[in-house]
Amino acid sequence: MPESLNPEGPATNPLARRLAAYSARQDFGVLLEPEAEQDAAESLESVVRAVLQDMQLDVERHLRLLELAGWVFWLRSGADPQRNPRHERDLTLSLTLFAPLRDAEPESTPEAVRRALPAPPRPGAPQVRGWGDLAGHLLQEAGPHDRTALLAAAAVLQLCMGMSEAEADRARSTSNLAHVLTLLHEHHAVPDTMTAALGFARRLFEESTSDTPEQAAYLAHLCEVLLMAYKSRHTPGALAELIGLNRKALKMLPGNHPNQPDHMTNLAGLLHLRYQETGDTGSLREAVALSRSLIVALPPGHPALPRELNNLAFHLERLAADYSGLIDTATLDEMISLGRTALAQSTSPGPSLDLRIALTANLSRWLRLRARLSPPGEAAAHDADEALLLAREAYGSSSGHPTGVVLEALATALSDRYTRSGDRAALDEAVTLLRTAVDAAETPHRRAARRFILGSTLNNRYLDLGDPADADEAARLLREVADSSAASLRHRLEGAWAAGKLALALGAPATAAEDLTLAIRLLAELVGEVWHDRDRARTLAEFAPLPAVAAACLISIGRPERALELLEQGRGLIHGEPAAISADLERLRARSPELAASLERLPGEWRATPDADLRQQLAEQRQRLTAEIRQVPGFEEFLHPPRLAEILAACKAGPVVVTISGKDSAGSHALIVTENGVRSLPLPRLDRDTVGALNTSIIAGSELALDADRSVRERLLAEHDVRSGLALLWDAVAGPVLDAVRDLPRSGTDDPTGRPRLWWCPTGLLSYFPLHMAERPSEGSAFDLVTSSYTGTVRALGQARPWRTSTGSRPLVVAVPHAPGVPDIPGADEEASALIGMLPGARLLRGQAATRERLMAELRHHDIVHIASHAGFDADRHYEGHLVLHDGRLHFSDIATARAGQGGLAFLSACGTARSRIDVPDESLNLLSAFQLAGFSDLVGSLWPVADHASARLAEFFYQRLTANESAGVAHALHHAVSELRARHPDRPSLWASPVHIGP
Repeated sequence: MPESLNPEGPATNPLARRLAAYSARQDFGVLLEPEAEQDAAESLESVVRAVLQDMQLDVERHLRLLELAGWVFWLRSGADPQRNPRHERDLTLSLTLFAPLRDAEPESTPEAVRRALPAPPRPGAPQVRGWGDLAGHLLQEAGPHDRTALLAAAAVLQLCMGMSEAEADRARSTSNLAHVLTLLHEHHAVPDTMTAALGFARRLFEESTSDTPEQAAYLAHLCEVLLMAYKSRHTPGALAELIGLNRKALKMLPGNHPNQPDHMTNLAGLLHLRYQETGDTGSLREAVALSRSLIVALPPGHPALPRELNNLAFHLERLAADYSGLIDTATLDEMISLGRTALAQSTSPGPSLDLRIALTANLSRWLRLRARLSPPGEAAAHDADEALLLAREAYGSSSGHPTGVVLEALATALSDRYTRSGDRAALDEAVTLLRTAVDAAETPHRRAARRFILGSTLNNRYLDLGDPADADEAARLLREVADSSAASLRHRLEGAWAAGKLALALGAPATAAEDLTLAIRLLAELVGEVWHDRDRARTLAEFAPLPAVAAACLISIGRPERALELLEQGRGLIHGEPAAISADLERLRARSPELAASLERLPGEWRATPDADLRQQLAEQRQRLTAEIRQVPGFEEFLHPPRLAEILAACKAGPVVVTISGKDSAGSHALIVTENGVRSLPLPRLDRDTVGALNTSIIAGSELALDADRSVRERLLAEHDVRSGLALLWDAVAGPVLDAVRDLPRSGTDDPTGRPRLWWCPTGLLSYFPLHMAERPSEGSAFDLVTSSYTGTVRALGQARPWRTSTGSRPLVVAVPHAPGVPDIPGADEEASALIGMLPGARLLRGQAATRERLMAELRHHDIVHIASHAGFDADRHYEGHLVLHDGRLHFSDIATARAGQGGLAFLSACGTARSRIDVPDESLNLLSAFQLAGFSDLVGSLWPVADHASARLAEFFYQRLTANESAGVAHALHHAVSELRARHPDRPSLWASPVHIGP
């Protein structure tokens, strides 16, 4: 050891102090204790990061640090193998560190090193290629989990990059350094490394010559670095760039290029990631097509074939899931077949161990899925047992470093074993291995993913066994995931939602309120990243109860105002943004016409773009545009969640009653909202059983009462059920609410008869029931006490523009008495004829003229639109609502984008046009809301099927009142029409309890 490393005075570097202590006592212990390895890693990290931060290489400082670390590991390698089992690794490490010193200052290295490493061709000449080869050998031997070895390789490669005399050597060193820095970021979360790796990889690609093998290699390397940056959330926006670069890489390669399979499978994987992030099923279909075409093109025995068979099965799993999240049996069988073939072909020398482990874990997952979906029996048990065996095999082959896929496979297979057999040991084993995996996680990203799996498993064990300790630990872990910026947005949301439910179960509503508040915010963020409304609905369906549970929790701790804010933030997410934009557009146009024009143009460009890459660019453009608009004075809160003052301002016309059917622990409530504040009213009779009874009596009863194929007796009994349901609705909701609002100040929007106005804003399944018609004759009737309207959210009421009919109104009447595939509606012609006579200047679209194209074209020219036709829901379009016209179905999504210029009134004389979708009841996805999005402010429709003759009479009574008294307004006219219908058929509530008004 040189004299310079054996100072007499105190050394400033911890490695120097250790070398001095060793020299004084000749005790290997000071070099072998764990702190010595830590000191070496910290010293190496400090010198590596110093270069990365200012991109200046101090060669002398670098060499001195390499010298200190080199001697530590050289001396350690000479210890007895029993004392130092890693002596061979230490020897390789020391040789790598000494290599630059061998060339620059040979006397500072051990004589054995000078003999082992070749001398430079001339004194002091750097042999950077050899240094880089040693660094590569070290990485191959030590692996990516060896933090010290990675830092040593990075330090040596920094010297290689800075001291290379040939440009080719410099580029090679830069590329290798970027790779090592990426590993340090991925496995050890070393700061500054990913930013530098991206910079190096991008510079190499941008400075390379076009259409050369070198550029193709640098492009592939840049994609690898970007992918890690994206997966670790270091650069969340890297996915769009990655997809574009991979498409470019494929174009650069000839069809028979050996690297083409890698680029194709990378592109398919990136498209799958985009599907996971944005819900774009087109991207997923392209991924499936790429995998299928690649499998066909690869020759038998090609080393990429097992990987691609596995990838195809993985893509199919996502694509084949139906709306309930299940997978059809045929596709699941194909996935398992693909997985078995991939695993069988992975035994050849080509595929890596990591790939075989992944194939084994994935096959385990798919067998477990089939076991869950199959009826109990021998076949399901066989699948489950094989799944557990494969998961154990994958875990055992992981050498103590299992991936998240492997951990989830084994933990879930063990949990399933417990579910099937009650084997408590299996469940305990799952928890134990997951705890070990959390402790062994090297990066925040992996730690968050493993905490989520462990928290979910402990949550399930608590639900089964009831141990509060499991609930406490699960809540803590899930809360840590929810708060972690390293976790995926979905995992954060699921963590916050699960933690909140656990806190409620443990009797800690204040803690639950914090969790659920975060979950609501994350839900809005997640939905904002999804591109298509159908995919947004699928996402929201998974968390449908969240807004009501969160609100009930806040109410229970005395915070009704915050409960209302959360409801407004967590409901109406699919179409809340377009409505908010529409409300602000004119105001923005006055302040910044250019930004307003861009904002107005963007939705049309989005709809007209079939290409997913362009849609992603438009999504990024939208984010930039939103940020620019928020810089405009007065628009700082643009598209931010509504605040209490804005919500209350929407209630100037009268009180809004937000009804919440909460879980048993939090109870049910009504929030009575006025422009002066929010009052919470407990509804103790509104529980789960009551909601079920209301559904049976009102919804099922009305459908039976209107079924012409039933006997008179059956229909009369069903009418009695509806009456009973309306009485129960009075007892549970309307009666207490109307008692509470009885003394509220009146507004200027009261009915001409003096009846006060009131708006209902039901949440969850309560949106299916006619709150405005609740009555118990011996006590009262909501219909007789107030003139009711509905609103999807309180904020939406404030965004609606009041409308009144006038002599300048331009009505459009649409009648479809006959249409292919549906029963005739004889009353549609009768209804249309009556209205044409009542509405001066009305235009009629009837029969063959009532086409989708004609109606869409006419909507912008009329301020009154009345449609008499069939309506329904499409199961093959995720239960999207539609109107039946002469040439087919006009869907919700088409109507919502019509952009009607006149606005005004839309009266839909069709079945169930006000009925919300049962999977996402808080999203206002009924046909009336489609016309509201198109620009109509007042909407009339029905909660359930309508009778032909009753619909015609209702429309006549309605327009008679509306045209006779222009100041009456739509709500008052509908109240009059329903009153007339009820007076004629007092014993048939199925005819008159269904019509509703939505709007101001």
